[in-house]
Amino acid sequence: MTGQSRMPTPGAAGKKIDRRRIYSVRQMLADAWKLCELRPDPVTIYFRPALDPVTRELVAVAVSEVNECRYCTFVHGEWARWLGVPGEEIDALAAGARGDGHGSALAVAIAYARALADTGTLPAELAAMTRSHFTEEQRRQLEVVVRAMSIAGRAGNTADAFLSRLQGEPRGDSRCADELPIAIAVGLFGGAVYGVALIAAALRRLGGERPEAQANPAARSAGMPS
Repeated sequence: MTGQSRMPTPGAAGKKIDRRRIYSVRQMLADAWKLCELRPDPVTIYFRPALDPVTRELVAVAVSEVNECRYCTFVHGEWARWLGVPGEEIDALAAGARGDGHGSALAVAIAYARALADTGTLPAELAAMTRSHFTEEQRRQLEVVVRAMSIAGRAGNTADAFLSRLQGEPRGDSRCADELPIAIAVGLFGGAVYGVALIAAALRRLGGERPEAQANPAARSAGMPS
């Protein structure tokens, strides 16, 4: 990833400082270009996936934890719950757990996601472990999910910075010229995704898990790549 800001926002004594990662427009466009080079295909990733859906959503939760994005944490936490993952496990993962309960493949995927989201690079040992657990297409989809989630999370945090500015509490490491266009983009594209998550949450509460999650609890709990 590009060098997104993690600088603390200056504030008065005793006031909570927002250290969540944010974007400039230039940084977001640079990361979007890297994502485009991977030929992202949401239809394939969500409807003809090489990567197991449970793995995909728990990886998304892990990236949300790195970026501390409240929107992404909610959306993908709800999606994982709809897939049948227990809420306490999702909460633990969002708090920094490694995902060992689902087996070594998922634990490797979580470590991969956190490293790539945090620094933009992978240690050689982790890269080798990823190759041993996942096919080439699974690794491509894994990287697409991590990079897309990083963009979404940091853009969401930047939109929050704009909301703080409107409330008279601007971040010292952010500019309105970056916040406004990113906030507009988040509103246009993120609103629909957030709405789908709200619907999924309502359906889950009304009707329980997805039928396929109920029918195949062993495969769901394994959390292994297909």
